[in-house]
Amino acid sequence: MKIGVYTFRSENQYLPLGLRRGAVPTDHGDALAEYRAHLDLGVDAFATDYPDAAVLARSDRDRPRGPGLVQPSPMENGVAEEGRD
Repeated sequence: MKIGVYTFRSENQYLPLGLRRGAVPTDHGDALAEYRAHLDLGVDAFATDYPDAAVLARSDRDRPRGPGLVQPSPMENGVAEEGRD
């Protein structure tokens, strides 16, 4: 069985709180981390407004990660996540 998911967006307003960058809802956050997380869960395909980001996440998936490698860090921006107080 193949699993396809939709619709992925890069703007802060569509990302989980921990992946947002800055306080402006229309700025782009860490969408690559969201793609990678879904790829790690076994997702086969994405419907997205930013296919270049999905391709980058897929090609970057096998790169080594760990101590000593630069990784984006979550930012607390004080903006409440939708559905939460």
